[in-house]
Amino acid sequence: KSLLSLVTQTGLLVLFLVLAGSSGARALPRPPMALLVGAAVVLVVAGVAAAVPVGRELVRRRLWPATRQAIGSLHLLAERPARLLLAIAGSVVGIGCTMLALDASLLAFQAHLPVATLGLVVLGASAAAAAVPAPGGLGPAEAAYTAGLALAGLDGGTAIATVLLFRLATYWLPLV
Repeated sequence: KSLLSLVTQTGLLVLFLVLAGSSGARALPRPPMALLVGAAVVLVVAGVAAAVPVGRELVRRRLWPATRQAIGSLHLLAERPARLLLAIAGSVVGIGCTMLALDASLLAFQAHLPVATLGLVVLGASAAAAAVPAPGGLGPAEAAYTAGLALAGLDGGTAIATVLLFRLATYWLPLV
């Protein structure tokens, strides 16, 4: 499920990037140099870890069995194309519903973003919130959504209010 979700979200991210670029919509700006340097450091550390015996042992014992299991599950899904299509559709519909909820929250404050930009904000914020371990994504999710909306051109106050309404409707109210 995680591997299929990753593939689906990556495909949607590429689609939204292409749509944002071709529609003339305001795309998110290039990432800051510190983020690029951080990503490079992570890649170098991963490369060094893979080069030393302890790192290779960790990959062999922990990562490889999980990867084989995920690939085996995908093979089972591929044997039943209807289920594979249903799993992909479920992932796409889930992201679409999140986009609709964020758009409805934007409309509550008389704000609007193009669909492609909205998709980039949702996928980027979801990825950023998942990268930080916090229960329910509380804190990192709000910060990531607010930053994404601000980068997309909303003023700070509207971005914060929109995100608080969005999280109230999509996280807190369903708990009640």
